[in-house]
Amino acid sequence: EYESYLVGPGDIIQLSFASGSQFNGKYRILNDGTLTLPIIGRRYVQNLSLNQLERFLYREYSDKLLNADLSI
Repeated sequence: EYESYLVGPGDIIQLSFASGSQFNGKYRILNDGTLTLPIIGRRYVQNLSLNQLERFLYREYSDKLLNADLSI
């Protein structure tokens, strides 16, 4: 199910950084399919699998943080 589930409006994503970041937390996907996160702001994530979302967020945070290792 983890592989086949696609995220969408109303889903809550638990974001955890390996470095114990102050940005860890729960974030809700809005009705327009976007997720608003610290530092990187608003990103369209609707219809991504959980693995795709994790890789996408890693890439987005890699430009901003020294250690962007994260899990959802």
